[in-house]
Amino acid sequence: MRILIVDDETDVLQSLMAIVRALPGHELRVAANAQKAMDHAAALGGVDILITDVVMQPTDGFTLRAALQEAYPKMRTIFVSGYDLTDYAEQIGDAAVVPKPVDAMALITEIGRALEHNNAHAPAAAAPEKARVAGKTSAIAVSAVRMHMPAEARGPVAVPAAAPVPVAVQAVPVASVPAVAKPSPVVAVAVRAVPQAGIVAQPRAVAEDIADPLIGVQLGDYRVQQVIGEGKWGRVYLALQLSVNRRVGLKVLDPARAEDPEMRAQFLADARAKAAVQHPFIMSVFEADEKNRLAFFTQEFLDGASLAELIARGQKLDEKSALQVLKVAGEGLQYLWSHNLSHSPVDAGSLRLGNDKIARMSNIAGTGEDPSVTVERELMTVGTILRQLTQEESISVGLRMLLGRMTGGPNPVSGWPVVLQAVKALEPKVIPADAAKMKAADDAARRAVEADRKAKKRSLIIIICTLSLLMFLLVRVILTFTSNARKLDIQVNIPAGTYDAGDPQAGAKAPLEAFDIDKYEVTIGEYAKFIAWCEQNPDREHEFDHPRGDRRMRHLNDGVTTIILNAKRGKRLFHHPADPSKKIGEDPGAAVDLNCPMVGVTFWDAYAYARWRGNDLPTEEQWEAAARGTKGFKYPWGDELKPKNFNSNAGYNSLMPGGTKTDDGYNYWAPVDAFSGDVSEFKVVGMAGNVCEWVKEGPKELPLLKGGSFASDPIPMWGRVMKIPADDAWFVWPASKKRPGPQIGERFFVGEAVTPAFRSLYIGFRTVKRK
Repeated sequence: MRILIVDDETDVLQSLMAIVRALPGHELRVAANAQKAMDHAAALGGVDILITDVVMQPTDGFTLRAALQEAYPKMRTIFVSGYDLTDYAEQIGDAAVVPKPVDAMALITEIGRALEHNNAHAPAAAAPEKARVAGKTSAIAVSAVRMHMPAEARGPVAVPAAAPVPVAVQAVPVASVPAVAKPSPVVAVAVRAVPQAGIVAQPRAVAEDIADPLIGVQLGDYRVQQVIGEGKWGRVYLALQLSVNRRVGLKVLDPARAEDPEMRAQFLADARAKAAVQHPFIMSVFEADEKNRLAFFTQEFLDGASLAELIARGQKLDEKSALQVLKVAGEGLQYLWSHNLSHSPVDAGSLRLGNDKIARMSNIAGTGEDPSVTVERELMTVGTILRQLTQEESISVGLRMLLGRMTGGPNPVSGWPVVLQAVKALEPKVIPADAAKMKAADDAARRAVEADRKAKKRSLIIIICTLSLLMFLLVRVILTFTSNARKLDIQVNIPAGTYDAGDPQAGAKAPLEAFDIDKYEVTIGEYAKFIAWCEQNPDREHEFDHPRGDRRMRHLNDGVTTIILNAKRGKRLFHHPADPSKKIGEDPGAAVDLNCPMVGVTFWDAYAYARWRGNDLPTEEQWEAAARGTKGFKYPWGDELKPKNFNSNAGYNSLMPGGTKTDDGYNYWAPVDAFSGDVSEFKVVGMAGNVCEWVKEGPKELPLLKGGSFASDPIPMWGRVMKIPADDAWFVWPASKKRPGPQIGERFFVGEAVTPAFRSLYIGFRTVKRK
């Protein structure tokens, strides 16, 4: 079954993608705009289920659905929207509607209904055979199907300047390959401390009639058609993938360099690094292979021009186009940083504007660390490029100020999240007809309700407040005197010294000053005090946030309060499996009390709690020192694995949270002091198992996970947790409920990728205090 998801908000797109991936046996594609969705549909050979937002730019979901339905009449549609669509029954037709924020079970139910309908009919079209990269791909560019839309609905346009267009033959652009060491981009913008205008290298074009022995040759599934450029590794060709009839960019390692095994290995490693990138705004790498003694990889092909080519032609962008480019650059680069992916410097050749007027970013991921790549330099580079491509008198004051802040002006921006927040405030939204009226009606209704509240009699308000206060005090008294919490907020001292760091074979050492670390993982009872403070001080909730934290993500959310409330009451949490056929209530749920580790918190949440408490999150080196001790043990107690010492996946069953028939007696988490054998030389408890723990890596304080969990195999204390299971960790509600309750968090990312905004039942944390 082929499922296509379309939404122009990246966080929503990733959440929807995670929900659908939990369902087995489906081929999934995602797109951030209508044209890309049409390309994916053509590549798939049809679409069985379309899941799309309604309010998108430049084409709304109704128009997209109509275009796809014409090509694939048996396709079923599920609309997701934050608007009231009552007046749009005609446009909705027989499609399902799931409101935003999307409830996972509601979406899964509608997908099930669509599958039942499709199973009763012939499939929309036969899915073509594909050649793939080992791993995952998300975006596939195909020009076999095109949207027929009015010109004004096609998105941003490039405004030509008076300067004449160069006569040189124009090369068809593809994403450029970043360098492993020092990058050598085809087109680069020179960046100084103070931005300079007009400093752009001329693009290097390759004539179409160039003599090349590979033209017309078939390499595996690809027939080489023409030369379109030169890159770091060798020539770049336009090729046709025969099995799916799509055009791709084909990068071939220079034959002379291909004789060097080390160079060949670097080239293929670079391709694998690019293939691991999964983002709708970043061009995808599909397959790496070796044929006829040639090493090559294929990537998404995009008709259009790079920003470097636009600058060379003297063309200018209007504000809408500039904002779109800035959004694509910000989302793409923030993704690379948040996923700790090495990448080469961004330049004017890395940002592209397609013939469909949709911006994309070349895949600049790679294997080599480049010390010149910093967020500050990226902000300066992108800001300088856009200042060259825009005319001050034709853009708004807000955009001028933002570009100035990015390029060394007053009040400089601190990172890409700040830029993206500013772009969201500046960019216009293209919405369906009458959507503005919906919003106006909603605003009027809210004002009417507010006016009615203000009209209440003072005496009634006093009575209600008094009763509420009495009830609050009564509940506090009951909870205080019936609390099941033990005093576990204890710290132990780690003396100054030089400790083993990382894999013992590398022999690395870390000199550390003395510090104190929590003896146990932070408990639900301890974290509840922070949440109570946030409730009492709503205007100060983000006072202790990380400088790069997302202030739109609240520490106080329904998922956290659900866990805390059930822990206080001694009730169980039901952890719904990925299998939707599992009946709710078949399992008693996972035990939880105030002494269990606090889970379901992001890196940002953990950091804010630590700072609120006057502490900090441990660095990777501090965490390892506390776990491995002075002798650098593999496990806290020594080098020999002892499964009974800690809470691991021995006997773990993800479909039965409340099960107890396991090797260690706990199917899920245990109270933080339950395993006396999981203790290090310094008497720090629970570092080998129970839950993984957030730590900080390096001077950039990147999020990192250390230690094993109740669902993982044993992991050495020097190891890193790179993946978290995505099949059964995301939906939590009280066991007594017969329907899904709140999700953990208002915004979250799921799956294998660990980001600062990642939440999971497998993850907790502890804090440190420096001496």
